[in-house]
Order: sequence, then C-alpha cells, then structure tokens
Amino acid sequence: PYHAVGTDSRWDLIIDDKYVTFIATGQQPILQPVPKVIVGIAGEIYQTLRINVNIVHGQCVSGDRTFPDRVQVTVDGTQHEGCGGL
Repeated sequence: PYHAVGTDSRWDLIIDDKYVTFIATGQQPILQPVPKVIVGIAGEIYQTLRINVNIVHGQCVSGDRTFPDRVQVTVDGTQHEGCGGL
C-alpha cells in the first residue's frame, strides 16, 4: 500500500487495493473506496467523494526523513500537506 504522512499536522494516508484511508490524530478514520487512478504529468491523482489526493513525484522532507513524493490531500474541503511513498 501507498503511505503518506502530514507535514502540516499529524495525519496518515493509506491507499491500498480497496480503500483510500485518511487518519488524523484524535479523529475517526475516513475510508473511501479506491477510485480509478488518474495518471498526470507529475504524478497520480485519486478523487473520491470525501478525499482527493494529489501525488507529485519529487523529494519531500518531513522531520529527519526524506520521501520520494510530495502529497496534497483534501478531506471534506480542508487541504493538508505531506510527504509519501515509503
């Protein structure tokens, strides 16, 4: 599964073969059926009713870890920034 973490707040995103799951600290996880991926020039896009994910292939640093992707996640209209790919 694909895993991303927040750089602007504490959250995790997991994309597997069934669900796109957004987990924010202190909140209930939000699960959406995984949609057909849109392959863009810079990366992949996943659009569900509640969660939109834009993955851009390019180095991203969070704390002391370096990730291969920058990730923007919009959940119920609120945008989050993070890193992913490991």
